[in-house]
Amino acid sequence: MKPILLFLFFLLLFPGRPLAFNTGNCHCFRHRNYDAQNKFAADDYLLTTGYNSLIAHIFAVSKGTIIMKKMKGGINGDDLVIGLYIQEKTGKPLDLLLSVRDNGGSWQQILVAAGSGQAWSNDPIMAAIAAGDNRTTVHRMITDFMLKSRYSCPQTTIAQLRSSGLTGKKINLLLAFHEQTGASLKKLGAMITGQKMSWSEVAHHFGLTPKDVGQQILKGANPQLR
Repeated sequence: MKPILLFLFFLLLFPGRPLAFNTGNCHCFRHRNYDAQNKFAADDYLLTTGYNSLIAHIFAVSKGTIIMKKMKGGINGDDLVIGLYIQEKTGKPLDLLLSVRDNGGSWQQILVAAGSGQAWSNDPIMAAIAAGDNRTTVHRMITDFMLKSRYSCPQTTIAQLRSSGLTGKKINLLLAFHEQTGASLKKLGAMITGQKMSWSEVAHHFGLTPKDVGQQILKGANPQLR
């Protein structure tokens, strides 16, 4: 094990001053608004800003912090969400958790160091991390948790939407559109899959901008993590 990794694990056990991340180049979105001549161009931005708003709402962190870590700090989006969840559960500093991860520590190892030997039997997500489940699986579990918490959406509905081929980011937008416009999930799904409309086109159809969508997702009381 690398000396730096041993040092970081030591900090997890005996936390002190938080570590800072080096920042690189910002990979910003070129297309942020709906363009009828290129209707899919702004979809990546809308999906990403909507998902960042969901993360910010659930974990009570600013969108600016999320963007800085993902786009300038080079933090993998899945790792950021997992780190935020572990921070909420253990109280360990996010930057320290991500530093250990960036230097080669697995989330399973990090949880052992940060969790003080807890079994986490009452938390399926933490139990999955402790069992060494892969990052994609854990991230999906946390995303489902966020969707259920933010929109009071049953897991069965989320599972059905996933089985139709929608990703967590797309389910987030679908539920946000449903909440903000009153249109049924069936109607919204038909616009996307049946009419082949882009996500930004659907938002434009209802008079919503990416900023509007993100701000509405951010609204509401922060749920208590269980």
